[in-house]
Amino acid sequence: MTDLVERVAIAITAAENVKSTNMTRACAAIAECFKWRDINDAPRDGTTILACWPQQGNLMMLVWYSSAHGFWLRTGREPVIPMQATHWIPLPDPPKEFAP
Repeated sequence: MTDLVERVAIAITAAENVKSTNMTRACAAIAECFKWRDINDAPRDGTTILACWPQQGNLMMLVWYSSAHGFWLRTGREPVIPMQATHWIPLPDPPKEFAP
């Protein structure tokens, strides 16, 4: 994902150099999608997100919020473990050719 963020930053700089307002806005909107957000602003409706635990060496995992348990749970076959994430980013949409 870092490579993508770098490419977006380059595109923003290029757009600013040619004073292309629409391109600058588009690139800024894309870059905004890849900024880490406070975990308190994360969806709590069962949506899977990528969360980060800086206190665990910047550990990143796919998680979802369980209102039944009252905390974040790992996805997959992992046992149910309370998670205290601090930041999150949304996952991209799946490729259209694989969407139901």
